[in-house]
This record gives sequence, C-alpha cells and structure tokens, in this order.
Amino acid sequence: MLLGIVFAFSPIMFNNNRKLYTGYSDDIEFDYENVKLSEVSEKIHIFNNSGLVDFRNADICTGQGTYSDPYVIEDLVIDAGFSGSGILIENSDVYFRIENCTVYNSEDYDAGIKLNNVTKGKLVINNCTSNYIGIRLEYSDNNTITGNTARNNSYVGIYLEGSDNNTISGNTANNNYYQGIYLNNSDDNTLSGNTVNNNYLRGINLNNCNNNTISGNTANYNSRGIYLYNSDDNTISGNTINNNAGVGINLEDSDNNTITGNIMNECGLIISGSLEESGSHDIDTTNLVNGKPLYYYTNEVNLGLNNFTNAGQVILVNCTDSLISNLNTSNGSNGISLYYSYNNTISGNNASYNTCDGIFLGGSNNNDISGNNASYNTYDGIYLSSSDDNDISGNNANNNRYGIFLGGSNNNDISGNTANNNTYGISLSESDYNTISGNTLLGNDECIVEENCQGNEFSDNGSCTYGEGDKEPSIPGYNLFILLGILSCLCIIIRKSNYQSTKCKVNSL
Repeated sequence: MLLGIVFAFSPIMFNNNRKLYTGYSDDIEFDYENVKLSEVSEKIHIFNNSGLVDFRNADICTGQGTYSDPYVIEDLVIDAGFSGSGILIENSDVYFRIENCTVYNSEDYDAGIKLNNVTKGKLVINNCTSNYIGIRLEYSDNNTITGNTARNNSYVGIYLEGSDNNTISGNTANNNYYQGIYLNNSDDNTLSGNTVNNNYLRGINLNNCNNNTISGNTANYNSRGIYLYNSDDNTISGNTINNNAGVGINLEDSDNNTITGNIMNECGLIISGSLEESGSHDIDTTNLVNGKPLYYYTNEVNLGLNNFTNAGQVILVNCTDSLISNLNTSNGSNGISLYYSYNNTISGNNASYNTCDGIFLGGSNNNDISGNNASYNTYDGIYLSSSDDNDISGNNANNNRYGIFLGGSNNNDISGNTANNNTYGISLSESDYNTISGNTLLGNDECIVEENCQGNEFSDNGSCTYGEGDKEPSIPGYNLFILLGILSCLCIIIRKSNYQSTKCKVNSL
C-alpha cells in the first residue's frame, strides 16, 4: 500500500524538467563533419525535368542531367516540419543524384526523400531518420539507393511501391517501427548488402513481388527477418538472419522461390500455403539453422535416418512413410514441420526452445508422433492444423503457450502425453471426435480447453490441476495497490500533456 502511494504521487513529489522524448528510439544523429549547411534548408519539390533545370539555374544544384554529368543535390539539412516530404521529385527521367543530405520530420505517408514516377535517380549516403518513411519510391524504375541510413522511422525505412528494376544496396534500415525495407507490387529489384536490424515487425518484406534478388543482407533481431507474401520466383541467398523473435525466413502463399546459403541462428524457415505452393520452392541444405543443415523434402517416400544427418530443421511436403528420429531441432522457428504428409513417424526428437512450435503438422494425416520432447517453445509444443487420424502419444510438451493444440483436426488420439506448466495444457478448436486420454496435465493455467467442438472423448486425465500450482498467493491490500498504480499512470499522462512537444512524432499503424 505504501509503495502504491509513492508511485501514485511521485509525478507530483518530484519535479522533472526533462523534455520527454516520444520517438521510437534514439534522437537524430547528424554528421556535422560531412554535412555543410546550405542556403537551401527548406523542403524541396521538383516537378518534371524542367524543375531540375530551374534548380540548377538558381545555383542550388550542379550538373547537366546526363549520365556522365548528372544533376547533383548535396550537403543539405532539411526539416520537413511534419508537412509533406523533405525532398520530393516527380516525373523525371534525367540523371540526378541526391547525396549526403539529412532529412527528417516528414508527414504521415510521406518520406524524408520521395521519388514519384522517376527513373535514373541515385540516392547516395543520405540520412533519412525520424520520418514516417525514410525513403519512398512510387512507380519509379531503374533507380539506385545505396549507402543510406533510414532508421527510427515510424513506419518503414525504405519503401518501394510499384517500382521495378531498382538497386537497393549497402543501406542501414534499423529500428523502424514497422519494417526495415518493404517492397509492394515491385518486381526485378536487387536488394544486397543491406542491414535491417531491430525493426519491430520485419526486416525485409515483399508483398506481391516477383523476380527479386535478396542477397548478402543482415536481418537480425526483428520479429521476422525476411518475409514473402504472395511473391513468386524470388531468390533469397547468402543472408545472415539471426535472433529474430518469430521467424528467420517466412514464405506465405508464395511459389517457386529459391532459398540457398542463408545462415539462421536462433530462428529458422517457415512456409505456408497450398500443397502446390508449399512444395514449389528450391531450398537446399546450404541453408543452416544453428550451424546445421535445413532439410526440405517434397514428394518423397521412405526417407530415413540418413536423410536427416545432423539436422537443424526438418520440413516435409507431400512425403509419406518416412522416419524422423533422434534429432535435436531446437532453438529454431519450427523444429519439425509436416505439410500434406501421410503415414510418417516422428519419434524420440528434441524440438524445444523454438520461437514458434516444436512440432507442426499442417494438412497431414495418419502420422505417429511419439516420445518427443517439445518443451519451452514460444507458442506450441505440438500443433495440428487440419490434420486428422494422427496418434500423438508419450510426448513431453511442457512450458509452452499451448502444450498440444488442435485446430480443425479430427479423429486424433492424444494419449499418455505430459503437458505441464503451459498456459493451456491441451486445447481444441473446431476439432471433433478426438480421444484425449491418460495425459498428465499439471500446473497449467487452463487444463483442457474446447472451442466449437463436438464428440471429443476425455478420460483418465485426472491429474489435471487447472493451474493451481501457478496461482499467485493472496496479498493484503493488493487491489488497493493496483488502484493506486492506475492513479499513478493517470498522473503521468496528465503531466506529459504539459510538456513541450518534441520534434519527432511517431504515428500508429
């Protein structure tokens, strides 16, 4: 109670004159040695080729607009003032270069530097920090973006919309709220040697994009390192993708992508989509998960121990009558995944500490999952999606969010498993006529959960304790403490409203 009182009145008791920073991360860092202030410090809007001519005639830029002598805009510091883009060039097809400029405080949906319907431009060694979008290309082809810094932006570092045949190389796009580099409806681009770390959602994201090359990039500490949605015929090669909280490489509803030579530590690769999509990729064992080969097999029969030597991760698509046994596929994304695969045996494996699921079955029937350890995974120990008539027995699925989860999966036999200390021991959603028997379910917040199910049979799961071992002891005055904590938050919010607003604002998605 005393602590609650202190927390509640501390904003009043202690006068704090610091200006609050409400941006996503660090303040802007200017390189004053290399940036010289020009007489042009306001926003720049250039329309058509003639606008660049006028700019040059006003002695604001140099050059003739040719390949050997491009127009050059350089060494400027521009505060966009939360109104439009800092530098906007539209409808240009002459050669130009924007170099060594620092641009910040662009408006929602605008950018530090924005090119619209532009070709033959080069953006080189610019600092586009603390904007809504750092650098944005719309319907702009055959441009080069290289060596730029696009960080701490409240949406995306570098964004291409409907833009083809561009080169995005050697840029740093870290600490952006949504994504580091985002391509939407953009084809035949090359993304190489970029660093996209610590972005809140994705390092590199391709949406409806085809024939792009993503090579030699570093994508660490994002939610997803490299994410492709509805994107076909792309090449992802030689990237370093470490410690992403969810997935290293994610292929969703995408066809015919080539994945080779990527290094993934503390994460791995996940695919999703139809049978045709899931089995269409070229993924070889030069991809490493925690220093061990990633095995991706399609349309195979009777795979055995020799096909999974020292596996870091295993993915089977449309495979039958195979044995996956005695492997350690821990510390990745999904340890072992079966898609549209039948009559396989997964036994005696350790699939723990993965960022998603230990063992995943999607559209896979009549498999035997037994004697595995699938514990301490971020989401599920064992996850069945649209998978019927499987035998799940004698596994350990402890300390996950869901110990064992069935979604749209029918007629499975879940018996003799240990699923302790999970948020949910065993959970069934829209899953019918399953048999749940003889399982040990101790210390879970919820023991067995059903949602929109019928005909499931439960027996001899009597050791279920429904989370009693995990409940916090009662504390005298606890509710009053919570109330005073809420009061403290309200005081802080009221006090914040009186502070001077900062230069950098962050917009919600």
